[in-house]
Amino acid sequence: MIADMKLEVSLNNQPAKIVETAFQNGTIVIDGRTHIFEQVEKGNKHFTVLLDNKSVDVYVLRFERESKKAVLIVNGKKCSVSAHDEMQLLLKKLGMDTGTVKKMKELKAPMPGLVVKVEVSAGEQVKKDQAIVILEAMKMENVLKAAADGVVQSIEVNKGQAVEKNQVLIKFN
Repeated sequence: MIADMKLEVSLNNQPAKIVETAFQNGTIVIDGRTHIFEQVEKGNKHFTVLLDNKSVDVYVLRFERESKKAVLIVNGKKCSVSAHDEMQLLLKKLGMDTGTVKKMKELKAPMPGLVVKVEVSAGEQVKKDQAIVILEAMKMENVLKAAADGVVQSIEVNKGQAVEKNQVLIKFN
C-alpha cells in the first residue's frame, strides 16, 4: 500500500493530479473524490482495474522504476504517467526539479586536498550515497559519495595524490 502519494497523470496532454490513498483493493481519492478501487492482474503487464465498478483495461508498455514513469495503454488509448512524492512536487513547484534521474559522469574534487583512500575499483557498480573517495583537506577527512547509482569506468587518482578543486577523481559509465 502506498499512502498519500500524489501522481501527476497526463492523458492526451491533459494533466490531472491524483492523490492515491490505497494502491490495491480499497479506495482511491482522485481530485478530491473518493472512489472504490480494485486491481486484478490478467497477465504479464496486463491488468483490469475496477473503478467504481467500471472496468478499465490497462497494459503497461514501459515502466521506469527510478524515474517513476510509465507508458500505459488504458482502454486502448496511450497515456504517460509519472509519480511524485510531496517533496518532489514542492521542488517542481519551486522550479528546482531535475526532470530526470541524475546520471553520474564524473566525481570531481570539491576542494584541493590529498587522496587518503579510493573505496571503489574500475568496473564496480556503486549505489547512491556509497562512499567513493576519502579526501583530506584542511586536516579533515571528507568522504565523497556517489550522487546516483552507476558503474565505475576509471579511477583517475591514486592514494596519496594531491588534487586540485574540480579535478576529476572517478569517471562513470
